[in-house]
Amino acid sequence: MRPRWLWLLCALWGAVCPEHSPIYVDNHKGQTVAGEEISEVDRAEIQEDLLLLLGLHRRPRPAFQEVQSSAPQFLMDIYNSMVDDEDTGDLKLDPEGVGSAWKDFNITTVDKQVIDESDLIMSFINHGSKLFKELELPRSQLLWFDLTEVPMDENQLDTSLRVYQGYAEDALFDYQSVTLRIFQLTGGEGETRPDDIQLKEVGARVLEPGYVGWLTFNVSSAADLWRMFPHSNLGLFMEVTSEGGEQLVPGQVGLVDAYGEQARQPFMTAFFKQQQLKRPLPRLSRFKRSPNGKRGKKKRNRSNSQTSSSSLKDYIQKQEFSVCQKRNLYVSFRDLGWQDWIIAPDGYAAFFCMGICSFPINSQMNATNHAIVQTLTHLLEPFLYPKPSCAPTKLNSISVLYFDDKQNVNLRKYSKMVATSCGCH
Repeated sequence: MRPRWLWLLCALWGAVCPEHSPIYVDNHKGQTVAGEEISEVDRAEIQEDLLLLLGLHRRPRPAFQEVQSSAPQFLMDIYNSMVDDEDTGDLKLDPEGVGSAWKDFNITTVDKQVIDESDLIMSFINHGSKLFKELELPRSQLLWFDLTEVPMDENQLDTSLRVYQGYAEDALFDYQSVTLRIFQLTGGEGETRPDDIQLKEVGARVLEPGYVGWLTFNVSSAADLWRMFPHSNLGLFMEVTSEGGEQLVPGQVGLVDAYGEQARQPFMTAFFKQQQLKRPLPRLSRFKRSPNGKRGKKKRNRSNSQTSSSSLKDYIQKQEFSVCQKRNLYVSFRDLGWQDWIIAPDGYAAFFCMGICSFPINSQMNATNHAIVQTLTHLLEPFLYPKPSCAPTKLNSISVLYFDDKQNVNLRKYSKMVATSCGCH
């Protein structure tokens, strides 16, 4: 850490002070240390490049961070219940049912399949207060979800509404059945007035006496319409009726409405699969070609930030002549100043592969048969055929839990982000 007086001098001189890097590597002493110091300009460029890598065009800036309500809790439980698939390295929900997501949110095998296939899961908190106040419907049973942050280039797999059923206050279940219906509020073309709104049923379920847990309704058709035509999003209405058609208050039969306990309020989740399109690559604008054709870094504002520390240089030079193996590389989201919108993780261990693949190749090098043949060919004609390269042999995925600008919590998976093993190729 740099002394405080140096930062004060930088501020007085109007200079750009170097900061420690958000990227950590291991040194030759068996420790993981921060990389070279970087300027504020370089930090901003690293942030921009990482955002592109994460599939985001800009940094989210949520007005507040609420993680105790039902919507973010659902995704936090999903996040904590994911494991790496041993064959593909992809993140999937734990098949053994370990984790609170299974029991707390009543995850079914169908839900698991959708979760495993999804690249992006978005949760939406209820903003029912934004609906027409003139509507002659109980306010606590009106639901409205902000879908303006939903990406248009993702394929929707499923969108579901979850409503919690707790213990009933009275004995209605003892002598008659009760039905919960979900209606989509629809209006005419153009500007919609309260008198124009109609109810279109999108789901119904007969409640089971004594059941305690979450009820799931498929609202994909409504969500797809709202995504294509945002002005058509007038929200949902939950109606509870007895067997004889009597309108009931949700609390009478144990249902939690929009005014209920925060951790049990209705919420919506949408599951998306990324289209097979090429994601924009980071610009890597910090690097440019020098006149001799080699790639070098842009000139920095301070001379002491132009080169790596001598210990890091010595380490890299030493590792280049060691056997091919996995090395430590950690990217800290917290050091990038992203803790206000990334919930988890604080960063991730990417690792990298470094070392030589020279004859004789042993089992520790995890070499392919092709690498062995290439090594022999290199020994015969070293100027014509290169040696095999040290590269990852297996890559795993990571998931990032974060807020968007509308305070919705998203869970996105990123494939092939972690080098779990290295070998000669």
